Amino acid sequence: MDPRKSSQAWLHFERIDDKPDSAKCKICGNVSKRGGGTKNLLDHLQRFHCVVLENGAIATRADGGPGFYEENSPKRKALDRHFLSMFAMDYQPFRVVEDDGFVQFVKALDPRYKLPCRQTISNKLLPGLYEEVKEAIKRNLAEAKHVALTIDAWTSISQDPYLAVTAHYVREDKLKAACLDCVVLPGRHSAENIKNKVLEVMNEWRLVNKVTAVVTDNGANVVAALKLLKLRHLPCAAHTLNLVVHDGFTQSYDVENLFERCAAIVTFFKHSNLATYKLKSKRSAANKSCLGVVQQVDTRWNSKLAMIRRLIELREELILCMSELPNAPQGLNGKLYIIFSFK
Repeated sequence: MDPRKSSQAWLHFERIDDKPDSAKCKICGNVSKRGGGTKNLLDHLQRFHCVVLENGAIATRADGGPGFYEENSPKRKALDRHFLSMFAMDYQPFRVVEDDGFVQFVKALDPRYKLPCRQTISNKLLPGLYEEVKEAIKRNLAEAKHVALTIDAWTSISQDPYLAVTAHYVREDKLKAACLDCVVLPGRHSAENIKNKVLEVMNEWRLVNKVTAVVTDNGANVVAALKLLKLRHLPCAAHTLNLVVHDGFTQSYDVENLFERCAAIVTFFKHSNLATYKLKSKRSAANKSCLGVVQQVDTRWNSKLAMIRRLIELREELILCMSELPNAPQGLNGKLYIIFSFK
């Protein structure tokens, strides 16, 4: 190559015989003044054709459109990693890469970044990141002297039994946590099945003889599984407190009856479109936020408190609505609201 044309700009520009101080762009035909160097030519490529210098080569497309980052370039890898973090942190669906608005948004941010397709994300990029993070966590756990586990087992709405195991350890004087596994547990949530799965996780992450304690709820099957593993069990303090409060409510007929009346009101509004519409309308007319009732769930801690607080907040509108609805359940009188409001 002519030493006078060693600049990479000459890959996309050509000299003009009768204009030695200018050059013509091969992509768009524009003539640019080059003065004593090629800075103006490079500026033109970057500004009008999204051409960038990468690893000693200029990236561009033959049709003159925006050039894409090379697949193995540092910039592409960094952007891919940030993109994958979005799925891991925000639980976004992979199909977002096919949404026109999102595609245009990414193109406006950086037209040189080509979004990976769904198959590339699920079959290549995400598994690769998973293995990378997994190895990093293994190294951290190997350096930790002691590790505690938390275990939870539950059944999903679709009746799939799940088991999750999380490790807790200290690294650089900071408490760290990592979910080691969250999988469908085949068969019943029996003590034997739970024991086998927990042991499998401990072996995979090389935690045998390193676990100092395991925190779980008070489920008999989980407690029995830990006895089989001969691991120290600590009951979850929050779950235990929730059970104590729940049992305390059942000791008084008046209190239990009061909660049943509250639950009946909530159920009525949850199942009546008319009642819900009236409630929202009255809240809106009073220039208040359109809140709805909150249902209590026995397995959801503090749900009774959330239900009562919302009934107190909606007190005026609930009284008006229920007075207009012939099928409404018995409401709460003023004394009961006073009891609930007492702090």
